[in-house]
Amino acid sequence: MTPEELKHQIERLKQNDPDEREDILYTLAKAGSGEAIEAMLATLDELEQELSLYEAAAIVFQILPLPAIGLPPLIAYLDKSPLSTAGRECAYILGDIASYYPKWHQGENPDSRILPALLRAAETALQNQSFRAFGMCLYALRECVRYGSIPEAERLLRSALLLMDQGDTLDEMGELALYHLLEILYVNAKDKEGFFIELKAMLAKLQSEHDFAACLEEFLDKKRQGDVWW
Repeated sequence: MTPEELKHQIERLKQNDPDEREDILYTLAKAGSGEAIEAMLATLDELEQELSLYEAAAIVFQILPLPAIGLPPLIAYLDKSPLSTAGRECAYILGDIASYYPKWHQGENPDSRILPALLRAAETALQNQSFRAFGMCLYALRECVRYGSIPEAERLLRSALLLMDQGDTLDEMGELALYHLLEILYVNAKDKEGFFIELKAMLAKLQSEHDFAACLEEFLDKKRQGDVWW
């Protein structure tokens, strides 16, 4: 993509036309240029524009074939601005890339750069109590844990679990974020039954009408039935 073409696509993106946006994002992600991806992310931040599932997918499936080009600008932007609109979208996109990566590159695990970047972003989000950003990181980490435990996330997620009964934390994180957190801790747990006992003890201390209590109870019920959360 020439500088003139990049400028043209970014000007199109700045118009923020929902009927055009998916095509523009597809074009920028497909350009095979870290500069194009960085400019795309900066513009999304400028617009404070969240991506639809289709728009995110348009980016993911153009980056997957060329991760050496596409991953560095995503990770760099996430490191630079993990709490921003585009930073949250970077976490989501990296989670989706992690979920599809082995199918595209015949590996057993996602690209090794993804997990550390997500953990750094999650740490920053939790420190700043930016639970919306933290919830997006949890989604992405849930995609990583499909390939096995991630013990390096244990301390952070244990700290987060202790905050789930406070204020509007769950609402800010998103509908499924707590289930992602619990699923990661479940996969990490060497003693599954001991983990269930721990959650039951936590549940016993909560008021039954609390949203956190409802989530814990549902998670335990699903596990008793043998269900696996997304």
